[in-house]
Amino acid sequence: MCPESTKRQPTRWVLRLILLVLPVAVHFLLYWITWSEQTPYGRLDQAVYLLIGCYLAVGVLLTFAPRVQAKYLLFCYALLFAFVLAEAVLSLLVSQPSRSAPWPPMHRTTLAADTMPGVEGNIEFTVSSLGIRGPDERDFEQSDVRILCVGGSTTECLYVTDVDSWPWRLQTLLSQQLGKNVFVGNAGRSGQFTPHHTFQIREYDLVSQFDRVVILCGINDMVRFLEGSYDRSRERVADEALTTGVEGLVYYRRLRLTEVIRTFFWQYVDQVGFVQDESGEWYAKARSERQTDIQKSGYQPLPERLDKALERYHRDVTELIAACRQRGVEPIFVTQPTLYEADLSPELESLLWMTKLEPATAASVMDAFNKTMQAVCESENVPCIDITPLLPQDTTVFYDDCHFNVAGCHKVASILSEHLEDELPSDAQHPKKVPAE
Repeated sequence: MCPESTKRQPTRWVLRLILLVLPVAVHFLLYWITWSEQTPYGRLDQAVYLLIGCYLAVGVLLTFAPRVQAKYLLFCYALLFAFVLAEAVLSLLVSQPSRSAPWPPMHRTTLAADTMPGVEGNIEFTVSSLGIRGPDERDFEQSDVRILCVGGSTTECLYVTDVDSWPWRLQTLLSQQLGKNVFVGNAGRSGQFTPHHTFQIREYDLVSQFDRVVILCGINDMVRFLEGSYDRSRERVADEALTTGVEGLVYYRRLRLTEVIRTFFWQYVDQVGFVQDESGEWYAKARSERQTDIQKSGYQPLPERLDKALERYHRDVTELIAACRQRGVEPIFVTQPTLYEADLSPELESLLWMTKLEPATAASVMDAFNKTMQAVCESENVPCIDITPLLPQDTTVFYDDCHFNVAGCHKVASILSEHLEDELPSDAQHPKKVPAE
């Protein structure tokens, strides 16, 4: 070996080491620049650090195979270049949310499938620049009374057109009853449970400008218990509770590519793996699979440790109340009604899909979660509206386990408007502008 070749070996080794470490160094520099005390931590962060660890581990192991290591670095840099190029293209095509909010702004019109009794025709789904479903920013600024509705899919009302969803209908009724400009925003998101709601209340910057937060929750907490997925779901809260805004987030949470991927999964894939299409056709598959599983294996037995799940729910509701009070807004809870009951007719049971429990068992479990909520509200001196016994358990209200059809939304809004009229402030005054973005 010639002396010149011998001298090149250490030089190439140092060059490969620099190339290996450079992307990691740039990552930590960008992280340090964009980190703040409000930075959430969740699955996305875990995935980033797992990826970095794997990248470095493979690179170090290949130190003893210089040619392979060089090809590995070339591949990683090509992949990184492709990622940067994709981000550049998306930044031109996809607008980024200006704030961290429950929803990205959107408007879509779809035609309802025939899978949902009591829902038909066009479905308008509108999310304003405020990041919540409801009227636009001008209505918010001009309002005398402001209510934020928080919850899962029974609040979201994905397949009920805007003006017939119960939060929007509640706004209409309260405006008529009070003779004031009432704004009701809808922050409901499918699949989200109480820890998601707490995160939303703590981090969504407009919460403090509302007079009341109406919270309809419980069904997704029950589902987490039945699936045994509570801990796994709680780990994902920081990634799922809000869309990605630009404030208080590290650089990789601000990327358009990150937001596009997350929005796709949140909007089209639900907790049990069904594609949640915009017209509701997926319900046919979900119901069929439930019926097939029950025919093969019978009803699902009630999982053990319901008492532990209820203790956990007690704690989560307490934390949610504390989060509301920290933001200076008073919560009002609403119990979760369902179609579940003993001796449910075969026609109505054929509409179920969320659980394979016997309907009577599911009814008793949901009742236990509702009573836990009521007990917490009583101990914390927080209003709790028990709408469960006030609604018929049939297709005049529900189109499946717990979701309201158009008539059901109108009934819920009517009940809530009667109770909320006395709970709302008579002299609310609000700043007329949304906080600077």
